Amino acid sequence: MISNLLLTVLASPGMTLPPVALNPLLNPVLVGASAQDDGAAAKAIADAGEDVAKLLALADAWNEKSKKAEAKLAWTRVLELDDMNETAHKGLRHQFYDNQWFTSYSAMSKYRRAEAKLKADQGFSRYNDEWVKTDDLPYLQMGWAKDVQGNWADPYAIRQAEHEAKMAAEGRQLRPEDSTWVHPDDFAKWTEGKWKVGEEWVSTEEANAYHSKPGQWWRTRTDHFDTLTTCDYETMMNARHVPEVAYPDLVRLYGKKPDHRPEVVVFRSMAQFNMFAQGSQEQQMPPAENSGFSSLHYAYFADAWYDVVSQSPRFVGTGVAYWDTSEPNIAAFGPFSIRHAAGLAYAEAITPSINTISAAIAASTAPDQAAFWAEKPVPRWLYYGGAAYVDRFIIDKQAEDPNWIRTWTASGLKKGGELDSLENILAFDLSLDRLEASTRLIFESGLVVAFILDGNCEEVVAKHNQYKAALTRKPEAAPAAMEELQAAVIANEKAFKAFYAGL
Repeated sequence: MISNLLLTVLASPGMTLPPVALNPLLNPVLVGASAQDDGAAAKAIADAGEDVAKLLALADAWNEKSKKAEAKLAWTRVLELDDMNETAHKGLRHQFYDNQWFTSYSAMSKYRRAEAKLKADQGFSRYNDEWVKTDDLPYLQMGWAKDVQGNWADPYAIRQAEHEAKMAAEGRQLRPEDSTWVHPDDFAKWTEGKWKVGEEWVSTEEANAYHSKPGQWWRTRTDHFDTLTTCDYETMMNARHVPEVAYPDLVRLYGKKPDHRPEVVVFRSMAQFNMFAQGSQEQQMPPAENSGFSSLHYAYFADAWYDVVSQSPRFVGTGVAYWDTSEPNIAAFGPFSIRHAAGLAYAEAITPSINTISAAIAASTAPDQAAFWAEKPVPRWLYYGGAAYVDRFIIDKQAEDPNWIRTWTASGLKKGGELDSLENILAFDLSLDRLEASTRLIFESGLVVAFILDGNCEEVVAKHNQYKAALTRKPEAAPAAMEELQAAVIANEKAFKAFYAGL
């Protein structure tokens, strides 16, 4: 119900219906009717007295005979007796809004414009048929609700937590390899190496066949990530641990940790990788990517992926990779691809573009790209650069030469020519019109991240620490802190080039 203040501010002639005179000289509508039937309508209305039912019956009968003027008189008389009578208001083509009737659409529109301005000034926005706090609107559009502490929470996460609590209470144990909660009665099947698919326990070969299709993938869990993969069991068991390798450096880069396990998708082939990006009419699968940058690298960000199976659409935008072990020439790149996807998934988990995503959900569209990136407290070059770092500049602590990955990557960059300027790298203008240059730009952004994390430049390290503190504790201050970090990197271009030369 609208406030008394708003009613006072927005009062207009369209809001109330003054008593209608039945005297033909005072009522223009009745004059027309009198001219036609010599006051018969006025007499019939007077005879009906205050019987609303009779008056409505008269109006209905006249309306069916196309005697519009007489019907209007009867409906108007009804409103003298019952000013909220819905049938009479609709007969007179009045507009209902905000629990009140308006005599014309223009009167209602005028009211709504004034109401909207006042409410906007007070920090409210319209959501369905009610006014809500503007700050709450994005969460409502995404189907979120407040938890018992009064904080906004993803209903998907709430349902997951409730499900897991229920499973644990029943004495079930989580099988992290496929995220199955196994009942005590089925522990023997688990021990036998069988897998639960639906309500059936099947062999590894049968499980591989089932999970080989997108959407039916293995959902495997580790400490910090969920990995969704169509790869066979043996590859899945290796793939699930790869994101964990990237996790420490991602924490080192951002300072901020996700409040949930990001999901990383790993396909068994490039064909599935591409199909998921482009969508498939045959499999009724909409495109998961809007930007088209899946053509740049062996991992991409699914910037248009929604889970529509949930009770409300859920934006799942995350990193997508593939590990094709059937092709010896590309099999070795699987872990690189997965680490890159994990970097993208991590960055999205800590910096969701809530306003843009909620607007896209409300409009049933892919998120607006410009708004999506502008909303984040992490610039795009760092978002991709962090992924490129754990992909191509990570230190391999298990290898005889821990620096072999970054040395190999730097060698490739050097063979490709001069680095772009730091200003251009930080501007990070990816373009499908420049595929090779854009792919190189991703690697160059990873090199800048390597300099920030491992270059031991005192000024850059200090500004990086300030940025991490802002991102973790006061995200609204992060953009300004990032400006200072970028300025420090550019100011130390000589140290950056020396770092690069030494790789």
